Amino acid sequence: MSAWRHDLARLASAAVLAQLVPLLVLPWLTRTLPAEDIGRWTLFAALASNFAIVACLRYEYALVLPRSLAGARSVLGLCLTLALAWGLGLAGALLALAALWPWVEALCGTSATLVRWASLGGVLGWLPLAVTLAGVIQALTLWHNRGGRFAVIGQARVANPAMAAAVQALGAVSGPAGGGAHVLSGGQVAGQALGAAWLGWKARADVRRLHRLARWRWQRRRWWVLARRYRQFPLVNTPHAFINGLQDTVALALVLSSAGPAAAGFFGLMVRVVMAPTSLIGGALSEVLLGRAAQTWREGGDLVPTIHRSVAILSAFAVPSALVLALAGPTLFASLFGEPWREAGEWARWLAPCMAGRMIVGPLTVLPMILERQATALAFSLSGNVLYVLALWVGLAQGGLAWGCAAVSLVMSGYFLAFGLWLVRAARVAHADRQRAGGVLQESRT
Repeated sequence: MSAWRHDLARLASAAVLAQLVPLLVLPWLTRTLPAEDIGRWTLFAALASNFAIVACLRYEYALVLPRSLAGARSVLGLCLTLALAWGLGLAGALLALAALWPWVEALCGTSATLVRWASLGGVLGWLPLAVTLAGVIQALTLWHNRGGRFAVIGQARVANPAMAAAVQALGAVSGPAGGGAHVLSGGQVAGQALGAAWLGWKARADVRRLHRLARWRWQRRRWWVLARRYRQFPLVNTPHAFINGLQDTVALALVLSSAGPAAAGFFGLMVRVVMAPTSLIGGALSEVLLGRAAQTWREGGDLVPTIHRSVAILSAFAVPSALVLALAGPTLFASLFGEPWREAGEWARWLAPCMAGRMIVGPLTVLPMILERQATALAFSLSGNVLYVLALWVGLAQGGLAWGCAAVSLVMSGYFLAFGLWLVRAARVAHADRQRAGGVLQESRT
């Protein structure tokens, strides 16, 4: 148990560092680069994150399942090949789009929306490499997880953002004029390259044995068998994860289309900063909650008191944070990121209730797995994604981003309340069903 806690603490500390390092560099970047460049990079990062989810079609999670090392090695080969295929496919799609762009302009004319999307320019050229490297990192991370090499995983998780932040900070000063978006995107890819290289170097003894990939006919049959055996990962897990990740990408695309890259930069950074506490605090607490809730459930206990206690603890963090953001959001953003970012602070104060709700409810989303209510939880998740995007779209159409953020907070607060009430009811019903089943079993024995 002490070894498990040590590994968990190591990974948790690495995750916190991996999120803090980019946040510490952001004030420098916002004072050095224009908001338009940050907006282009923000959308690029959102697209790269979305495609990274499906880079290996979630087969990387099957790496821990085969009993034999040879079977796991074949799954690793499948994952690496899929990541490379995604990169080549995206590169081909971007080249085709570049070739067809004159016809697109001729068809659509010079609409404001088309001009805003054209402003992304060559930044999307980094996308194939970013997606391939993300797939490699995911596959090798799960490979090291299988071998219990958690120190290597933690080192890579810290090295990735550290390299990215260093390249971005230096490039923001010495980079070419007007090339800030390329500096930011290239820095992100450089960090991924270092993380993938470190994981690959530490797995070099295992990766060398992938030479059988050259035997294409044999490997093709083997991968087909593996793809069918673990088909639940691409068929069930991939759509769920992809749709969840699509929420932020669609939101940024809406802002870019309606208000331009500068507004997308303000909005993207604002959301990232506002939601950072939910990742730092909620992520750590969800790990603790999952273990304790699972133990309570195994022992036949009721999860309702655990839910109430968790909500109280999380509210103690969420409510003061939301109040500070609502009262001093513009001043905080102007002080941290520069005076031009004061408007982003105005939007942030309207998004504060949504941040508080996500911080409280987010860690509780692990409980439906214990209660075996994953299907209903999936329906809630998809509904929340749709409500978020629709509320932002309606707010943008009515009065701009301030209205959009207010609409998101209003709608999502109701969503979080509904999810919490359903979770409490599901826990009560599940506990009552277990008690009735236990009583029936005891009567049948007597």
